Amino acid sequence: MIGGIDWKSPEGTAFQEEMDRLGVRGQCVMTGRLSECDVADHLSVLDYAVLLYESGLSPRNATFLAAMDQNVKIITTSKPDYRPDFPNVLIAKDGPGLAEELCRIMVDNRNKKLPVPVKNYYRDGWKEYTARHLEFYEKVIKGKHA
Repeated sequence: MIGGIDWKSPEGTAFQEEMDRLGVRGQCVMTGRLSECDVADHLSVLDYAVLLYESGLSPRNATFLAAMDQNVKIITTSKPDYRPDFPNVLIAKDGPGLAEELCRIMVDNRNKKLPVPVKNYYRDGWKEYTARHLEFYEKVIKGKHA
């Protein structure tokens, strides 16, 4: 895991419980807190970024945008309708057997080449996310005044 976590916090406790549930606690390595440059360096050498967001993957997630910017294959468990289809996102089935599903996806896609990114997702992702929100709010406001 790139970054650090307070193991005594509710999030830290939940993270440990999830590692135990998946049976991967002894296989996890944590870097501890890093500078932005060091995080970018770590992301640049990853084969995969496993980003399991409870609310779904979207351009509002800075880690997702940073991994996209480094052209890393991303595995997540949900694919909300409001986010665009990014070429390097792979979807895993959530639930029992998630660890096995993640391993299967990694093996099946190990030789998959990613297209060269045509935009900076970390910077430009916010523009797209904001534009979609403004479009939605305009529809809602127009609907109320119709």
